[in-house]
Order: sequence, then C-alpha cells, then structure tokens
Amino acid sequence: MLYLRTCRFLLFSSIFFNSPVLLYGNDTVVDTTKVQQDNWFAIDKAQHFSYSCFIALGIQYVLVNKLDFEEKSAMPTSLGLSFVAGIAKELQDSKGKSGYFSQKDLFANALGLILAAMVILSHPV
Repeated sequence: MLYLRTCRFLLFSSIFFNSPVLLYGNDTVVDTTKVQQDNWFAIDKAQHFSYSCFIALGIQYVLVNKLDFEEKSAMPTSLGLSFVAGIAKELQDSKGKSGYFSQKDLFANALGLILAAMVILSHPV
C-alpha cells in the first residue's frame, strides 16, 4: 500500500512540476499577429491527433496495469497528462523563431483525447 501511495505522489508531483505555468511563467504572451499557413487538413494535425491519443492510452495502460489504478479513476490522470503535453508543445512552438501557438493543433489534440476516452470507456464484447 505504501508503494502505491508513493507512486501516486510521484505521478501527481510530476504533473505539478511539469505544468506549463511553471515551465514558462505567468507572463507567457502568445503572438497572434504572425500570419502562418495552418491548414486544418495537414499531416501536423494527424500527428497531434494520434500522439495525444496514444500518449493518453499509454499512460492509462501504465496506471491500470502497473500501478493498480482502477480504469475509470485513472482516466482523468491519463487524459490530463496528455493534454498538458499538448499545451506544453504549443507553448514551446510559440517560443521558436518563426513559431506560433496553433489553436487548430489543440483542437486536433482534443479530438485525440476524445477517441482515447471512448476507447478507455468501451467495454469488450
């Protein structure tokens, strides 16, 4: 039982200390004046969709099968970590020389998270 509590503490600590606010500060300004070619149907959107889905499913697997979480109680953590990773990626992109913060990428991430939630909540026949 102590092992499980320690793992949960480490997991939630990693979420807190890797949050975008701590990484980039409260004064992170997104420059929306940059005009970028950000198409809705691009390989980048497919990558954001699939990566967010696979990250959430991977974390879910570890939580349920290795750390003895219950399926439904692990879902917010797995989806939340994947969401934080997507936000951190967009903040990192916005800090680049010609980078920008793409809301379309975040939308693709959200769709991937919805698919992951559907897979997690689905019951095998």
